[in-house]
Amino acid sequence: KEVKGDMVEVLKIQENLYLPLEYKKYNITATLSGMEKVNGKDAIKVTFKAPTGKTWIEYFDKDSGLKVKQQSTISLPQGSFTQVIEYKDYKDVNGVKYPFKLIQSMGPQKIEMDVESIKVNTGINDNLFKIK
Repeated sequence: KEVKGDMVEVLKIQENLYLPLEYKKYNITATLSGMEKVNGKDAIKVTFKAPTGKTWIEYFDKDSGLKVKQQSTISLPQGSFTQVIEYKDYKDVNGVKYPFKLIQSMGPQKIEMDVESIKVNTGINDNLFKIK
């Protein structure tokens, strides 16, 4: 199936590993939407909006600034669902904190993912990342 129009823009945003660093490039706006409790702790609520009209909400721990939750609406042939991803158990890897536990829920389904290890820049040949 050929991808056209807004779907192209959605896919460009979804594939970007560094999206939080490039919101301006993609004309994504962020609005401070207040404070909410996430797992009993104060979290800063930020609503994001892409030029396509797609919106999502991210929650950042008030004290650490780390992302603790993301909420978005997913449209499928079966209907629209709210998808929530919780980020937990942050650990330091080479000076960067990564969540080692992710809990994703969509409707009645819940998936828990535990990261065993993260390796950064450990012996992978740069040639593997070149476009041919």
